[in-house]
Amino acid sequence: MYHTATAFEVVDQGVAQNYTMEFDATEGVAQFAPYISPDGQFHFKNGARYCLTEGLKFNASHWTQRGPKGLRFTIKPVLKVRGEHLNRLASDFMPRYNHSVLYQLFRLKGKEAGAPDRIEDTTCSTGAQFMLEYLSNISDSGTFPLMNASRATLHAATATKVNASDPAVHAELLSFYQTLNDVIQGPPIGSKEKRLFEFIALMRGHKFVYSQGEYWQLSDFYSPYIWSEYVAAPDPFPLPSSPQSMPIVEDEAH
Repeated sequence: MYHTATAFEVVDQGVAQNYTMEFDATEGVAQFAPYISPDGQFHFKNGARYCLTEGLKFNASHWTQRGPKGLRFTIKPVLKVRGEHLNRLASDFMPRYNHSVLYQLFRLKGKEAGAPDRIEDTTCSTGAQFMLEYLSNISDSGTFPLMNASRATLHAATATKVNASDPAVHAELLSFYQTLNDVIQGPPIGSKEKRLFEFIALMRGHKFVYSQGEYWQLSDFYSPYIWSEYVAAPDPFPLPSSPQSMPIVEDEAH
């Protein structure tokens, strides 16, 4: 899996300065395994926000990948904007849109070729696409090319929305998330992300995904059950005319 961020090179009187804008989960892998309170309620920490830092974050060597022909630099130019537009990221974009969007690592695809995703992912690349669309919209830079991105895909032919308040469903959810917590927080064998992927692939019985405030029960999995691929990035959030129309949800207890 590769991370996506947006880097800016600002040139003032011949002197270049870099900045990095990221959109990412605030709690890392903990977003997938909710805290379960003594009364059996689920408390997810799956918010995501933008963060602007000075410099090229992690340095240039971080943004490379090793392919069959050796190292390949992965920073790609996408937009050229004036300073007044870049300044609006701080004066307008961040105050209006940097609320707690709910992060979702997984997308769900069915077997039908060309069918829309049953569950959309909302990841670092989704946030980058949204910000680039904002800059394109306020400037004269035109459209920007869609980027490729790492996407974690679940392959299940059936996805059914379930009601967590139903006692039988809640019992299944409780068992699933208790086991998931045990796996992620267990002995440090491999990364937590790797243990999460293996858990999704190997656990028997119903599997669940919590996405944008709703629980989905997945069944009829087909191989490969979970797949990490470098493909076309997800569409950005629809650019709203006002901050009230942006699809945001504050962190909630479920």
